[in-house]
Amino acid sequence: MMMTKFRNLGLDFLICTALMAAVSAEEISLGPVTVNLDLEVLEGYTIDVGDAIEASHCKRPEFDYMIYPVTIESDDSQIELEVHELDEPMEMTPWVLEHSLITAGLPSLTPKLEGAGASFTVDGHDAILVTAKDGDKTVYGAIYTPDEVDGWGRQLFLICSDLPWDVTEIVFESIEVDA
Repeated sequence: MMMTKFRNLGLDFLICTALMAAVSAEEISLGPVTVNLDLEVLEGYTIDVGDAIEASHCKRPEFDYMIYPVTIESDDSQIELEVHELDEPMEMTPWVLEHSLITAGLPSLTPKLEGAGASFTVDGHDAILVTAKDGDKTVYGAIYTPDEVDGWGRQLFLICSDLPWDVTEIVFESIEVDA
């Protein structure tokens, strides 16, 4: 009888923990994907989902793609998200990922990068992490391919944050993209 009570108490705890995690995750639709991320570390944030943008990559290789942007603002900081959906699959090498992040034109990720991209894990996938200086703030950017299979994919997920690293890391580690 006593073991049953403890077992039920343990189950209740697990259910409550799962519900609390689900409540703290923000779900954002970005074109072909749904992004879930923990924004509980931010206070009083707003989410601005931008209009989809058609774009073309003019140099080799030439391809068309759609950009689905979102900006999350909190106090004097912001997080920028973008999903780029290519018109056809592409091999997603580390160079392609880093090049895509650097040239994406995310406003707070300036060309003043600090070193080469570093390996990082986002949503269980290999990602590239870069840092840049934007005035007195450090900006962190990451990119990965949520639909990657055997090194190939059509989707790029980009995120950029000018929040302190301890907060940025929590947000980056909470990312889940349903492709």
